Amino acid sequence: MISFTIPGRPVPFARMGGGKTRRRYIPDKQRAYMEFVRLCAARAMGARPPNASRNIMIGAVRLTCEFYFEHPASHSLKHGLKPQYDTNHHIFVPDVDNLVKIVKDALKGLAWRDDCQVCEERLRKRWAAPNKTAGTVVTVEELA
Repeated sequence: MISFTIPGRPVPFARMGGGKTRRRYIPDKQRAYMEFVRLCAARAMGARPPNASRNIMIGAVRLTCEFYFEHPASHSLKHGLKPQYDTNHHIFVPDVDNLVKIVKDALKGLAWRDDCQVCEERLRKRWAAPNKTAGTVVTVEELA
């Protein structure tokens, strides 16, 4: 089992630019975030990224991701949050499927051979608790 935290606001997977006539590319912000995810995972695995592949999972995998977002200043009132934001659930963009896709792509070749090995996902998109920062908590378990 691998468990690690990615500090900072979660970054969603963006559609790659290009098309039929142009070469596709990954936006710089997305590429940098994927490298940061790989670095956080490699540290949790106790190896540097070039050597981390020896710990790769080869069977079915369960992926658990909890994405935490900070409340913007516009959400607050003097005596607490506005009623529509007084919940733990983050119901705004980005979509949770785009958030998990970037994590899955970043862990390909590091935690598992291919993201098709992920047979079970547990995903949460929530507001961070007061005085807590944004981030993502990732747990990867090999299924028996």
